[in-house]
Amino acid sequence: MDLIRAWLAAAVAWLAGTLAVGFFAAALANPDALASFSGRLTLAYLPSFVVYACVAALAALIHPRPERERPARHALAVLGVPALGLAVVLGYGAARGTGSGDLFATVVVGVLGAIAGWLLADLPRRSGRRGRSAYWDLPTPGYPAGDSD
Repeated sequence: MDLIRAWLAAAVAWLAGTLAVGFFAAALANPDALASFSGRLTLAYLPSFVVYACVAALAALIHPRPERERPARHALAVLGVPALGLAVVLGYGAARGTGSGDLFATVVVGVLGAIAGWLLADLPRRSGRRGRSAYWDLPTPGYPAGDSD
């Protein structure tokens, strides 16, 4: 259930973010702006980086503490939706005939964004800050109520 909760929240964030980036790029872009690398960087790649970072951070924060301590399971919870999102975007881009350079840049942006979001979400835990500061650190029902700090 811990994976489903993290994936569901991340999937909603990915869908909303991807649609927002698409509408943002369509509203502000003209064909000349997207023809240059700097235009694609500003209108597509940087906003996509932010979306993938937010998706991974949200999944990392929603994933509950007892399961968060298991590295493989936590990685699956955090990176599952960004990986699936990248597969969807790549499949759609390949079907539309997007160039390989743009597809490669999309993968790089998605992977770097997801890693950045994961690291930012886990920064308080990695820096040695202890204690329960938010609802996602509360014990999950069905698990022992022991403190893992």
